[in-house]
Amino acid sequence: MYGLGLVLMLVVLGGLIAFIGDRIGMKIGKKRLSIFGLRPKYTSILITIITGIVVAGTSVLVMSIVSQDVRTALFRMHEIQATLASTQEQLTTAFAELTAKEEELAKGEVRVKELQQEIDSLTERIDGLTGELEKVEEERAKAQKEKEALEEESKALETLIVSLTEEANELYEFIGLMRQFLEGLQLSDITYRSEEIILATVMDGKGEPDVIREEISEFFRQANRLALARKASIEGSEDEAIIFFVDNLETIAQRIAEAEDSVVIRLVSATNAFVGQPVYAYLQIFENKLLFEEGQVVAERIIDGSLGQSVVQDELMNLLMAANDEATRLGMVTDIEGRVGQVSASEFNSAKSAIIESGGRVRVLAVAAQDTWNTRPPLRISFKIEQLEDESE
Repeated sequence: MYGLGLVLMLVVLGGLIAFIGDRIGMKIGKKRLSIFGLRPKYTSILITIITGIVVAGTSVLVMSIVSQDVRTALFRMHEIQATLASTQEQLTTAFAELTAKEEELAKGEVRVKELQQEIDSLTERIDGLTGELEKVEEERAKAQKEKEALEEESKALETLIVSLTEEANELYEFIGLMRQFLEGLQLSDITYRSEEIILATVMDGKGEPDVIREEISEFFRQANRLALARKASIEGSEDEAIIFFVDNLETIAQRIAEAEDSVVIRLVSATNAFVGQPVYAYLQIFENKLLFEEGQVVAERIIDGSLGQSVVQDELMNLLMAANDEATRLGMVTDIEGRVGQVSASEFNSAKSAIIESGGRVRVLAVAAQDTWNTRPPLRISFKIEQLEDESE
């Protein structure tokens, strides 16, 4: 509304000034006046020009007085243009910076998203590690308890070790004393070796019970006499030398009667027994059975005939002892010297000669010369000589 009023005022003022100028020009024309010595025509034109100038100047003056914007446009236009240009440059720069900032912001948003994803991943990992940490803490607490328990056990074991060490030292002392004692004993001081047969015999399980009991009693008496003959004894007794690890007489008699056939009964030394000490013994009972069939191998040995007569003879004796041990192990009755095997002198010498004549290593078999039962001694042995495969090639 302010601009419209100003325009209307300028239009009215311009028309008024034009009207006044026109009236002055007409009067001057009618009176044919002259200004500055000009002709009336030119004077009229000059008046018109001056009127126009007054109209324009008045318009500008009024607008300048009335409007600050007009004054600014008239007198500060260059400054405003310069300021506008500077402002435009600043705006362009600011826009470029804004664009750069927007790009940086977009990159920042992308980076923020990436960081947020990393944060989420790290958060999940932290949650997992927290769970693991809790488990580790639980295991640590458990391990601590186990450690404390082990420390207590260790202390108890240390105490036990000290105690056992003391006991071990005492045992070492005792062993030393026993070693000295045993070293002082001569081989001749041993009455029976461990597992040595004291006495063996054959009893008939078909006999009357009273007869069986009497035979058992006589068996023990005979064994006791043999032990006394070897200078074994029980302290405080002059008639007994054997301590039996057996059941009572009635139980033994019942076992023999239940066999309903001949049995081998033998008394065996449980430990090494020395002169002047009791013999600790136990009883073995073997029912009648066929141990070896005729021709069955009882034992075998590799003998080198090139080593000479003396070595060959010793090796054959060792083979006979092996056969004797095998038959004894299976329950064959032995004589009073503990022997079960028997071989003729001619058989022995013939085998010895054959081995020596071979001039090398041969396999010598000790075979049963006939069917042999454990209750029917002796075990008759014959020799069989075989060439070794690698020796014959």
